[in-house]
Amino acid sequence: MFVWRKTMNAIGNNSKLNNGFYYFIQAYFYVSLFAFYFSKNNNGRTE
Repeated sequence: MFVWRKTMNAIGNNSKLNNGFYYFIQAYFYVSLFAFYFSKNNNGRTE
């Protein structure tokens, strides 16, 4: 997670698009992380 944040900060600092791109990537990451956790939980319950 720390490495991810460092990478995102580097991209945000170096990119002219930083605001939109940074927040989009971060949101996408957290949504996919949540979806993975949720589906993992669901599979655990059904099995």
